[in-house]
Amino acid sequence: MRKCPFCASEIEEENRFCLYCGKEQPEKTDPKVCPKCSRGITQGDAFCTSCGTRVVSGKEPVAPAQVPAPTSQPERTAEKARRQPQQTPEAQPAAPAVPREACAGVGQRFVALIFDTMIIIFLMNLLISLGVDLVYSMDIDVVSKLGIEPWLKELPQEDFSFVEMKDMANLLFLSIISNSALIFTYYFIFEAAVGAPPGKLITGLRVLKKDGGKCTIGAVAVRNLLRFVDALPFLYLLGALFVSFTPYKQRLGDLAAGTVVANKRLLK
Repeated sequence: MRKCPFCASEIEEENRFCLYCGKEQPEKTDPKVCPKCSRGITQGDAFCTSCGTRVVSGKEPVAPAQVPAPTSQPERTAEKARRQPQQTPEAQPAAPAVPREACAGVGQRFVALIFDTMIIIFLMNLLISLGVDLVYSMDIDVVSKLGIEPWLKELPQEDFSFVEMKDMANLLFLSIISNSALIFTYYFIFEAAVGAPPGKLITGLRVLKKDGGKCTIGAVAVRNLLRFVDALPFLYLLGALFVSFTPYKQRLGDLAAGTVVANKRLLK
């Protein structure tokens, strides 16, 4: 038997409600003991007075709170850096592989131009001689079909004093077109094949991309098409001005194609 804590009436041990006042009876609990050392604990104590174990009931111990170990200043700095969002640095533009001091100036390029001009003049004279010999070896009918005035064939090869102005203009136009084609072909073939025409090879110069790589076919074509603009008004005056006042000594064709003319001895 036990007494109801509310009305002090005696009730059976197993009854959950008092038969007299009708209130629910509190559950009967065992004496509170430490689960570690099995010593008695005063009701309401949070820690065992014998072993110091923290308890909230007579059955379950509570592990002591984990206190983080103190960290050193470098560790705290590293942890703070890890927590901060990573910032990707902006990509810096790559520096050109060809240094400025290795770029050829007006003087070096002019010497190379003299050698190349001598070779081109020789090739022009050779082609003209072959062309004249070919015309004089043709039959009159073949000459007429080609659009060449038949009377030109009848003149001595060294006498063109009777050529009419109209025909002279046609010959001049044909000469300009053929010479321009020869100049373009000359520079294009050598720069695409070996990186420089003979004049530049003799003077130790090379045509390169600004990053130091070999020129592509497109870059070679662009820089040589604009060669005729750089040659204006005469003797490459416009090109010389660009070479004198640009950081990497580039003429207009070089600027458009992304190329430079470098001294091979000064390349790293």
